Amino acid sequence: MDSLTNLLQQYSFESIFIFIILLVVAFKFISEAFEWLWGKIRKVSNKQYKEEHFDEKFSKLEKNINNHFQNSDQKMVELEERLNLQFNESKLRIQDIDNRLIVMEERQQEATRSYLIESYHKFCKELKIIDELSLQEIERRYLYYKTAGGDGFIDNLMEEIRNLPLAPLANQKEENND
Repeated sequence: MDSLTNLLQQYSFESIFIFIILLVVAFKFISEAFEWLWGKIRKVSNKQYKEEHFDEKFSKLEKNINNHFQNSDQKMVELEERLNLQFNESKLRIQDIDNRLIVMEERQQEATRSYLIESYHKFCKELKIIDELSLQEIERRYLYYKTAGGDGFIDNLMEEIRNLPLAPLANQKEENND
């Protein structure tokens, strides 16, 4: 208490009051400076923290993208293999169908050739006459035969068939009889 009385005797009340106000202002200034400094430190540490986490997240994202591309590459390879397999199977089927069509065309050609030869024997060798409808049918089949690549042997037979005399149709006979 002695020091307090000594203080009051040396300084006036106003000086002590100003001194206290200065102390309060200085304390406030120091506390604000400390808060500013603390904010700066926090920003720097937050920035570093964010950068570290950003690097981690970026690394994870990069790994995910790489995994996705690897999976996509695998899927593309698998898809390509399946498509190649289906293509080869389709190619084999088409070749089989082509072979069957060739056989069918050959059989059809042989059947037409046989029909034309039989017609030749029937009309040229046996009957020695031909009616117009039979001639038209033979001409039609001969046209198909030639279009499909028939040989010249049938050409000679057709010339002989065309040179046969034409028989009157059954309707013409009946009209002539009336």
